[in-house]
Order: sequence, then C-alpha cells, then structure tokens
Amino acid sequence: MSQSNIVEVLYQDHHSWLTGWLRRKLGCPQNAADLAQDTFIRAYRAIGGFRGDAQFSTWLHRIVLNACFDRLRRLAARLLAAAIMLGGATNAGKTRRRR
Repeated sequence: MSQSNIVEVLYQDHHSWLTGWLRRKLGCPQNAADLAQDTFIRAYRAIGGFRGDAQFSTWLHRIVLNACFDRLRRLAARLLAAAIMLGGATNAGKTRRRR
C-alpha cells in the first residue's frame, strides 16, 4: 500500500472523531473543520516519523493539540499587535504580579 493510500485510510478512520472533538472544544464548526484539515496535512507531512509506539489516534491527538497551540499563539500575537497599533497597550505583554 502506498503512503497516500495509507493516509487516505487513516483519514477515513479518524476524521469523524477528530472533527467532532474539535467542534466540542471550539464551539465553531468552521474552525473545527479548518483545524482538522491542518492536522491531517501535518500528519501527512510527518507520517514517516510515526514509530507505532502508540496508537495512531494518540499521535494524531498530539498533532491537533500542537495545531491548536500554534493557532492560539498566532491569535495572541495578532491581538497584541492590534492593541499596540491602537495605542491602548502601553504595558502590553507584561504580566502583573499578584500580592
């Protein structure tokens, strides 16, 4: 079986649960579909690194979590840049220490 056939079978086996999980976590079907697509693209590119030590679903779950974290970092950077451009963030990015 070729690599593309393997990925197609894995996609068919895992797309439904992954998209459902993302919908429940994100609350937005469009964002869920977008992140699911991003996850499978990342999995396709990294499939050679899958060692089989764990189930494929476990490996795929790690990839989707990393995709979510990457998206959050990009969103935070855009929000910070927008706040700075609007001049409302003189202390943007700084955290306050609690007493």
